[in-house]
Amino acid sequence: MTPISPAAAVDRHHFPYSWARVEDLLEPAHAELLAAEFPTAALRESRSPHGHYLLRDCTVVESGEPTDAVAGLSGAWRRLLDWMLSADYRAFVTDATGADLAGCALKVRLCEYGPGTFMTAHTDRADRVATQILYLSPAWDESWGGGLDVLTSADDDDPAAVAASLWPRFNTSVLFARSEHSFHAVRQVSPTAPLPRRTVLAQFVTVRA
Repeated sequence: MTPISPAAAVDRHHFPYSWARVEDLLEPAHAELLAAEFPTAALRESRSPHGHYLLRDCTVVESGEPTDAVAGLSGAWRRLLDWMLSADYRAFVTDATGADLAGCALKVRLCEYGPGTFMTAHTDRADRVATQILYLSPAWDESWGGGLDVLTSADDDDPAAVAASLWPRFNTSVLFARSEHSFHAVRQVSPTAPLPRRTVLAQFVTVRA
């Protein structure tokens, strides 16, 4: 059974590239369980050698198959991943982004941005065809930072390049289709933020022959 809430509505945008926002994506009780049972012990630090990002994460689906990390997940998390590995989920992402996912396999990471962590402006690698981010930090305050900026260029220091700033509100989601100009960035989480910014990051990746 799909965990999508009946209240979920896809708000699609086409500037500066194809992206969408979904409010109240999951059934509220399911989202609350995911937040309460977020597997923090499985996360490991990911740090860019060039200073482009700093976060903690864990891969739970790779090339369309669950990884060993799934064994430690709760029933609520397994239910979410079952949906994400289904044809219904693939159709949902295709509809929201307009991306052609033929020949793609799913990758899912659980990510945590703690105080001081960030991701600078970038486009995803060319084999990352479509991405979905689900926010799971309850009661996030904008003063804590951690917003996702949809950008018109790679200059995340230019306020004019920000087409939209999307705050990581609980149980909301952002999706986008990758292109050569799909620039985006995660603003630094405030050093004084009392909570980490937690997300599910799903990407459809081109399968290499």
